[in-house]
Amino acid sequence: INYIAITDEMPEVTPAFLSTNQNFTMGRFHSKTVIQDPVFGSMTMFDDETGCYGMVHFTPVNKEIEIYLDTNAWGPTEKQRVLFKEIEQYYFQYTEKLPELLEEVFHKEKPGFRIADFRKEFELSAVRIPKLETTPLCWEFDFETSHYSDGWVTVEYNNYEPLAVYFDQ
Repeated sequence: INYIAITDEMPEVTPAFLSTNQNFTMGRFHSKTVIQDPVFGSMTMFDDETGCYGMVHFTPVNKEIEIYLDTNAWGPTEKQRVLFKEIEQYYFQYTEKLPELLEEVFHKEKPGFRIADFRKEFELSAVRIPKLETTPLCWEFDFETSHYSDGWVTVEYNNYEPLAVYFDQ
């Protein structure tokens, strides 16, 4: 989190300023609530305290990804930590069916569309986990891909089966 020195002078609010100073909102300075979690590390609470976000190392793809959790003001729950570890452990099994599902969805816009190498063409960028207070478990993967340059591809899971694909911006 970038903190901004409060002065009598108002800084010029440009897109570049906002992209590097997320703590500046509607002409007022404020601080973000940051929590430390044993699994997720440093997590920043959303302003309305309905969730938190951060970066976490995701072992199967050997890189930092975004993590979004629906939570209360106390932060992540043990159920969310356990589900994340399961997602990490079984990532390759959970993504096994995705090429076929994604080909079906992309085929509507690009007839004849084929995925040659899922792991090279779809890069995991985020995992989203809800509060897990009800069943079935619904959670999401976000992927960046050259096949969709306007945003990212979200795959929603119902329990451990891919349910739907969305194109997000």
